[in-house]
Amino acid sequence: MNSTFTFQDPWAVRLELSGGKGSNLALLTQWGFPVPPGFIVTAQAYRDFIAAGGETQAKHANKLRVETKTYVMQDYDLVNFRFSK
Repeated sequence: MNSTFTFQDPWAVRLELSGGKGSNLALLTQWGFPVPPGFIVTAQAYRDFIAAGGETQAKHANKLRVETKTYVMQDYDLVNFRFSK
């Protein structure tokens, strides 16, 4: 099984595979609602990442550099996006 799904993937709507947000975004996309482009990291991929030591071990091994950007959304909530380069 893949570690990621697109929102259009038929398997992406399964809660146990994609989690709550992922499955909801996949459903909305597949029903034709406007959803920003993106992808879902599967629940199993996340569990594997945590079992392998997570972000701390990846940073220690110089395999991951995490950066954060903060955006102010339309409702004035702050949202932090984390990504690796």
